[in-house]
Amino acid sequence: MSYILDALKKNKPTDEQHDVPDLSSDHAYHELEEEKSFTRWFWPIVVIVLLLAIGVLTFMLFNPSAQEVSKQWVEEGSSSLVTQEQQNSSQPKMASTDPNNQQSDETLITNKPLDVAQPVVTKIKRSKNRVTVNSNSANTKKDSSAKSLTHADLPSLTYTTHIYATQPKDRFVMLNGKAYAEGDKISQNLRVKEILENDLVVIFKGQEFVIPSLEDVNLQ
Repeated sequence: MSYILDALKKNKPTDEQHDVPDLSSDHAYHELEEEKSFTRWFWPIVVIVLLLAIGVLTFMLFNPSAQEVSKQWVEEGSSSLVTQEQQNSSQPKMASTDPNNQQSDETLITNKPLDVAQPVVTKIKRSKNRVTVNSNSANTKKDSSAKSLTHADLPSLTYTTHIYATQPKDRFVMLNGKAYAEGDKISQNLRVKEILENDLVVIFKGQEFVIPSLEDVNLQ
């Protein structure tokens, strides 16, 4: 019995050593499992993708509606290229025609102000003619009044004093016993215009008369 017990005691440590788990062995086991699962799913996925691609190609080749869609895509792409080329070719033509249009616009713009300005010129000419007519009528009135008035028509004036100075404000004359400076009114129709060195200039009814200094006028 003692031999059997000793043998059992010796086997217990060896069994315990075999039962202790090894970390490295577990890690390697998990890696192998992951590789197996990856390889297990990789090839089926590749096969499914290839089958889908083949199915799409066969559908595009043998289905008439899909062929029409592909033709429309090709035609739209070619038409877009043609329109772009036409636009590029038409741009230089437009650029070449633009100067003529600009010139025609400029001529129209320059012609319109000339047409508008012509009546203005005629109006100015007419106004000048009117002014000349008015001036002519005024001249005729002056001429008629000048022909009708003479020194004999002036009122009687007693000319007693004549003072001439360099400054107009210091000049004055004595007429009918009163002193008058330049611009003073003698009566309703008679006014002193200017006092010269040896003469007196008066205005009677719009007409100028020159009276020598200290010379009486129309005394009875």
